[in-house]
Order: sequence, then C-alpha cells, then structure tokens
Amino acid sequence: MSKRGRGKAHAGAHEAKSVPEKGVTAQTDAPNRGGAPGGGGDELPQRPQRPLRPPLIRGPAAWLALAGVTVLVAVITVMAWPRRHFDMVKALASFAEHEGVPGFTSPVAYPTAGGEFPARLAALAAMLADESLPIKCVSLTAVGSYDTHSDEAETLSTNLGETVASVLAFQRDLEARKLDDRVLIQLWSEFGRRPRENGSGTDHGAGGVAFLIGSRVKGQMVGEYPGLAKLDPNENLVNTSDFRAMYAGLLGQWFQTEAGLVIPEAGSGLAGPSPYGTIPQLIA
Repeated sequence: MSKRGRGKAHAGAHEAKSVPEKGVTAQTDAPNRGGAPGGGGDELPQRPQRPLRPPLIRGPAAWLALAGVTVLVAVITVMAWPRRHFDMVKALASFAEHEGVPGFTSPVAYPTAGGEFPARLAALAAMLADESLPIKCVSLTAVGSYDTHSDEAETLSTNLGETVASVLAFQRDLEARKLDDRVLIQLWSEFGRRPRENGSGTDHGAGGVAFLIGSRVKGQMVGEYPGLAKLDPNENLVNTSDFRAMYAGLLGQWFQTEAGLVIPEAGSGLAGPSPYGTIPQLIA
C-alpha cells in the first residue's frame, strides 16, 4: 500500500511539529496518612516522592484509537481560564445538530451504514480542525458487538466492514483538511477468541490484535503470526508481543512523554529493549 493513510501495523519515533503544548494530569496514590506506633515524638513514615503529573505532552494534537473493537481519538482538556472555557463551550455548541442538520460540513462522504459511528468520526474530524478545541486523545467504540459466541462469520463480516469503511472515510477527511500528519489512529480489540469453534462461533480467548493507521505510521508487523500448531495450556493462541511495549512506544514516540511515568519500568518509550520486550519503532 502507499504511504499516506493506509492501514498499517505498529511502527516508530518521530520529531514532533510545533503545536501548542497541553498538560495532562496523572493520578497518583494518595499520601500516606498512617501514623507509626509509639509516643508523641514518632514521625510519620516517609514514602518516596512521586511526581504529581507527567511533563507537558508535546507533539501531535490527537491520537485516535478504535477498542474491542474500540476507537481511541482525543480527550478534551478544559483549560483553567474562564474565558478559554467559554470559548470551548461556544465552539462545541457550533457542532450540534439543528433541525436534523449537522452544524459542520465534511469534505468527504461518510458511510450511511454503521449506526452513529461514522457521524461521530465526521464530527471529530471537524472538531480537530477547530484550533480553539485543545483535543489530545479520544476513544470511540466501533460498530456492533464482537462477542461472537455464535454467527461469527456473518457478524464479523458486517461489523468489521462497516468499521473499516468509516475509519477510511475519517482518514480521507483528515487528509483533505491537511490534518493527517497530526493524527494517529489506533484500532484495537479488547480480547481475542479461541481458535476452536464451538459450533458457529468462538469463545473468549487470548491474543488480541491492534493496528496503527495514519500518514506518519511506519508500516511493519510487530510480533509474529502465532499459528495454530502451538497453543497454550488453555488452548488459546500464544502471544508474540506485549501490548505494554506498544503503548510505551506511543507514549514516548508520539506523545513525547516518559513512558515510565505511566507504565512501570517502561523507560523513555523510544525504540529498544524493555522489560516488556522490544519497544518497536512506530512512527516513520
């Protein structure tokens, strides 16, 4: 496939373009309030200091990811200043439907099948083009249900077909708006299925899958095809890569923040060895 906007598996590090920086708060454990036994002179036990928030995240404005199948795209961070907050609320209101007509236009046609999913992607693309909205990461649930204990062939064919058609339209929309170099799509499954059929479907299993899609993604396969010759003791597929290595790579290479602040011992998130296997180069 050609480079721009085609479906691609995980890939590597990038030099971010200059865009406004936005802070993201990370929750930490509550401070230790327990007292040590003993008299009034005893001191409270000290815990190691942990940062209350990661450093400012720099780089591309949005990360779209699809889950179980789900889609991650962007969380809107409400800025502290009242005027900024007012501007954001006003901007969001402009995207609302009026008498059945969306408050925005799209440069490409979106599918009509797929429920609300294609319309939500169309609205998101328009929001990403609005500089007054500080969008960083969004999560959307894709079309249909994937709990395919029965009628798997027909269900997957319909749901995946409608999901892919909507994501393709979204990518083409980003390209038409010249936003494609700032947005990364992650399409991922919540969990895998067992290889053995139970009639017309399969039961819950291991070995989930994820795809990165975007103009700046380095196209490559991470891990190996597991095959059916060797299964684990529960007759599940054997994982060939660790999802934490992928997320560490996204944090370090796309969001340009220290992956170890989010994933213990993940380090910088740049390509190389880690406790979770090799962190792949994700961005070209």
